[in-house]
Amino acid sequence: MADAAAVPLWFAAREARKHVKVVLSGEGADELFGGYGVYYQPGVVRAGQALPGWGRAAVGRVAAELPAGRRGKGLLNRTSTPLPRRYIGNAYVFGAGQARELVRGGTGSEFDVTDPVYRQAAEAGLDDVATMQLVDVNTWLPGDILVKADRMAMAHGLELRTPFLDREVLSVAARLARVEKTAAGRTKFALREAVGDLLPQAAAERAKLGFPVPLGHWLSGGMYGFAEQVVRTAQTGQWLNKGAATEILRRFRAGDPGVTWRQVWLLVVFSLWHQIYVERVYDPVALGWESPAVG
Repeated sequence: MADAAAVPLWFAAREARKHVKVVLSGEGADELFGGYGVYYQPGVVRAGQALPGWGRAAVGRVAAELPAGRRGKGLLNRTSTPLPRRYIGNAYVFGAGQARELVRGGTGSEFDVTDPVYRQAAEAGLDDVATMQLVDVNTWLPGDILVKADRMAMAHGLELRTPFLDREVLSVAARLARVEKTAAGRTKFALREAVGDLLPQAAAERAKLGFPVPLGHWLSGGMYGFAEQVVRTAQTGQWLNKGAATEILRRFRAGDPGVTWRQVWLLVVFSLWHQIYVERVYDPVALGWESPAVG
């Protein structure tokens, strides 16, 4: 028999879940306070920006000769490539050359999206970290992070609030120096210092931990057959070079370090979207893929 004293607490918790209508969430803290490891720019990368054009070109040639996955290749690429041409945010899945080979038609570029942000950053005199943050605040945050949070909350009838995106909090974050964001390689340094006394030490000093889904593992295993079938059968030839798409699948299956699971997943999601909403192969509602609207 359960502890009698515990029963009222359990009952209260269950009833509370029924009546919770608003929740607080931490979206925006990474973008405003320097929570992503990519914001940490080693000194050699900054030094590379001071090199003359021929010097950066030489470093770039060395990077190009290294095979994909070789240690140091990414660092050399970052050192030899100006920030506006190497950082377009966390959603960077395909390089420019890969995208041109994969996509049919269109003359656009990823830089069409980010160049205006970089001009704004230059006019404001922002440093490299603040510039990357501005890119993410204008792209990654509204186009991915907040979209997912809002969809998941509303799917359960919850109103989600993001206090880190309050105007006054944003104003404080905007005044932080680079060292207050990524001091000694630590993420969100100022924020950790500000709330350190309010949290257990282990929580305040814990390394950043996201919410990863093991898609790479799944795609490498039992999910690969599904991925291949969707990409091959989707009638996306108007938009994609199907030969290049299936070659990406083949290389991924073979363990080629030059192909990432994110590239495969993007192809799967686009192909599945096309089958559902353009080809009408599936009826998501009839299959139970979509939840009814929350009243």
